[in-house]
Amino acid sequence: ASGSPLRHYFDTKEFLKVREVSVRQSPRGAIETITDLTDYKDFGGVRFPTILHSHQGDPRLNPGHNSMEIRVTAVQANVANAALTVPANVRMATAPPVSRISSSR
Repeated sequence: ASGSPLRHYFDTKEFLKVREVSVRQSPRGAIETITDLTDYKDFGGVRFPTILHSHQGDPRLNPGHNSMEIRVTAVQANVANAALTVPANVRMATAPPVSRISSSR
């Protein structure tokens, strides 16, 4: 939905997207959807996840429901001659350290 937050998670070594988390409002409250992107493979110079697993809600409360898995077997880029030159400052960039925050009562 428009205006809903969307969080993206990336592998800090390969810089590949590994998770996407979105939240949408429903008549029963907020529903979180988590999509994991795994098993990246090279398709003609384009790295693409071949397994996309998505589920909604808390699987501990509703195991096996509201989930799907997509397995990709072929990818064809839709841009002719899509070779891009990655700037050196982007290639050499380092990810900032991950901060962990915890609380206890």
